[in-house]
Amino acid sequence: MTKRKHRAREALREASNALSVEFAEGKWDHLPGIRTIPLGECIELMQELERRCPGHTLQQYQDAFRRSVFNYR
Repeated sequence: MTKRKHRAREALREASNALSVEFAEGKWDHLPGIRTIPLGECIELMQELERRCPGHTLQQYQDAFRRSVFNYR
């Protein structure tokens, strides 16, 4: 893996971790169904993650967020 790709993955991991903390603290509870839909399928959260760390695929955002929430528990 190149240094550039590694930095991009690290940035995505950090952004996902920050978003998962906000999610766990309830800062995103204003979204309808946020606690009932499967992790990674909330479009608003994935858009926020993309805003914080652009340049990845939807699948990468979903995987990173799921890992972050799982590790936060």
